Amino acid sequence: MVNIKEFVMNASVLMAIITMGGLVYKQFLVNAGPRLKNSLLTAMLVFSGWASMFFGIHLDDHVIFDLRFVPTIIAVLFMWKKELILLAGLGIGLARLSFGVNEAALSGFWTVMAVSAAGVILRTVFSNWAPVKQVIWTVLALNSVNVLFIAFLGVIPARTYLVEITPIALLTSILLSFLIVWMINDLLRREFLSKQHLLESARRDPLTKLYNRGAFMAYFQQFSTGKRGKKPFVLVFIDIDHLAGK
Repeated sequence: MVNIKEFVMNASVLMAIITMGGLVYKQFLVNAGPRLKNSLLTAMLVFSGWASMFFGIHLDDHVIFDLRFVPTIIAVLFMWKKELILLAGLGIGLARLSFGVNEAALSGFWTVMAVSAAGVILRTVFSNWAPVKQVIWTVLALNSVNVLFIAFLGVIPARTYLVEITPIALLTSILLSFLIVWMINDLLRREFLSKQHLLESARRDPLTKLYNRGAFMAYFQQFSTGKRGKKPFVLVFIDIDHLAGK
């Protein structure tokens, strides 16, 4: 009924969206505020969930198999505010209704909300866990929750779904989830740190490691235009002679 090739094609859509999002993030959002970053990330997750359904496996006019729950996994692992996880899940759930309001769509909506709620619980439980442990448990747990809710709330009989679809779909979904999470982690961590290092190096004097004129002008512009809010601003002028010493 469902083959691995179709799931891989569905995952490719998510990867393409993530790659484009990573490029936008590196080029324009490295120094953006947390509110803007969270808003855009939530929008990207909802869009990727919708795209996963649009390019999903349409078994008939009502039933769609896809990886819409993977953006929820991303929200759990990379969003620190629990309400944003639920908001992303709500957006993806409502996006399912855009393909028609029927029993399968309502089942899909509640399944996504259940996965999101489980993600919030996980986020609370593993707050002090090691990152690798967080990823493993999140991927395994949310994939399992997704399967169980589809089996017992979906329009396909539970026995048929668990026997004919789950053996292929669950394993494939877990592997693709790990791949996509690794891909995002690489974009957000390694690329972000590299970009930050380059920006910081350009702002500091290579000899003294003090901020240079370019850094001063950037910060001064933020304060003079009010972009830094009401935070205090202190300017110190120091004239140093014979800096290199004898």
